[in-house]
Amino acid sequence: MDVTSIADAEPGRRLRFEGVIRPAASAALRSPLGDRECVYWDVREGASDDVLERGVQPFWLEDATGRVLVTPVQPEVGARGERRTALLDQVVSDVDAVAARIRELKEGLREDPNRRELVQERRRLAKVATLLCAIRAEANGNVHLGGDLAGQREWIDRYAHLADDGPGAGSVGLRVQRWETVLCEGQRVAIEGRIDRAPTPPGIAGRGGGYRTAPTCLTLSDEPLVILGLGDAAPEPPIDAPTDEPPAERRGLTPFESRVIGGLLALLTLGGLLYLLR
Repeated sequence: MDVTSIADAEPGRRLRFEGVIRPAASAALRSPLGDRECVYWDVREGASDDVLERGVQPFWLEDATGRVLVTPVQPEVGARGERRTALLDQVVSDVDAVAARIRELKEGLREDPNRRELVQERRRLAKVATLLCAIRAEANGNVHLGGDLAGQREWIDRYAHLADDGPGAGSVGLRVQRWETVLCEGQRVAIEGRIDRAPTPPGIAGRGGGYRTAPTCLTLSDEPLVILGLGDAAPEPPIDAPTDEPPAERRGLTPFESRVIGGLLALLTLGGLLYLLR
């Protein structure tokens, strides 16, 4: 959908606007995890796009030509790709660690095939490898085992304890860790929604109007209301996730090249792991 300037907006149509967030309420919200001042927050878990909790209030979207009052109830706010990327990177790291440990176990068993603790650890790590494959599939919205997404989620929950300590613990931890999305003053966003002209609600900052004239403004409301971050301000990294620049970007690779190379490396690593488990 093309971007429309607010000054050219025609009420009654669904349009896309780009601009910055300005507060419209007298008191801002505060996000529950990061305690950040904002106009919107939600809490999600792992790499899921499902919103567990949210808080939202009206705000102004402002561009160079004017402003529109955004009055969301249950907006669709684009989640950060960084969370999924962090989880998938951790899975690859944990798979490498599992493979390295299995190589050590094989060497130990060559010297003494009857060491029971090594045999038991190798069997546990074989299940951890399967667990990591399932977590990776879940993060990508795919099914590796369990028949469907719900069955896969149940299987992961049942065997997650196998990676409580040692290789796999990082992936399991990120999968269940809660994180927040926030929309803050000054953030640049794109918003798609139905635009109308309506009376400005009481309590809105910059409401305007005179003694004889009821103030009105352009409004964007849910149908659904889709909000996507733009530029440097969108989205901010999760408060509990790494913020270092990805190595692929430092090497000058494009995001597509990075994803392709990451996928190939993961396949090669998993193939080597399966060879070791034979």
